[in-house]
Amino acid sequence: MNRIYILLILILISCSNKEKTLTETERWKQHAANTEIIRDDFGVPHIYGKTDADAVFGLLYAQCEDDFNRVERNYILAIGRLAEVEGEKSIYSDLRARLYMTKKEAIDNYNKSPKWLKDLCVAFADGINYYLSKHPEVKPKLLTHFEPWMPMYFSEGSIGGDIERVSTRKIKEFYDKSNSDLAVINDGLLRLADNEPRGSNGIAISVHTKDITNHGVFTRVSSDENPEFNDINDIINKRSEKNIKNLANKNSSISYSLVDREHTFLPTPVYLCEYGGKIVINITVDSNGNVIDAYVNSSSASSNGCLIDSALEYAKAAIFSINPAKPSQLGTITFLFKGKN
Repeated sequence: MNRIYILLILILISCSNKEKTLTETERWKQHAANTEIIRDDFGVPHIYGKTDADAVFGLLYAQCEDDFNRVERNYILAIGRLAEVEGEKSIYSDLRARLYMTKKEAIDNYNKSPKWLKDLCVAFADGINYYLSKHPEVKPKLLTHFEPWMPMYFSEGSIGGDIERVSTRKIKEFYDKSNSDLAVINDGLLRLADNEPRGSNGIAISVHTKDITNHGVFTRVSSDENPEFNDINDIINKRSEKNIKNLANKNSSISYSLVDREHTFLPTPVYLCEYGGKIVINITVDSNGNVIDAYVNSSSASSNGCLIDSALEYAKAAIFSINPAKPSQLGTITFLFKGKN
């Protein structure tokens, strides 16, 4: 009988030691209590967390603060659901994305991942979903809840496979059987003569760790309030000045023609493909100043698919002044892309 009691006690102890599965809301609260976001004089967020997952949670929260629209659009593009937002004209963009990776493949990759990676992916989703819960004024275009398998679309490096090198125009031609040319497919990496891969800039610097004292509060302080960031600010400032000088003669340019309207936002073209050229985009702008349609003008000096895709993306992001008298106004945006060579 004593042995039975001892066995029952051991079972109870074993069960009590098992890690409790937290609900989504409980995870949010735990991460928020363990995470601190400090922005320096440049607005750059410095994330402090007790665990790697806490740091990922804080990083995604801060990124959503800066530009949730871009975060959402990245995943709308990656999972192949752009046509649900922009209509049938984006169906070949979605096809291209799903040819690269399907939702099932992303979920399978997540399920096969080690626990430490799953924890980071869950924290990724929690950071965005917590941001949305705290900012009900933010209205997603499509994705109202992010899932932990979504980062699997970007598992080929900092930005995932460079599928935009495959022209959607050529995909359309292939499936329409209107011409026999196949889309050119490569490994997705941009290379110059030195054979080094190129991509978006990404950097993470670990200086030191620090105890979290301001639990549950996302803090913003300047270097005056927190002197330990003075050195970081100095480094960033010097590098920024150097980069401006280095890039002075490499910037691509953008101009537009839209009668009686001024721009309120024009994206700075950052072009990473090998060759340059002029692309003219016909745009339709609504009364609120948003670009509601965009297509290539025949006066463009290049038929390069990568150039065209880049120009269309930037054109759609432009915003112009409001004019209630013009619910559908035609205009053009001209991009002069300077090649990498």
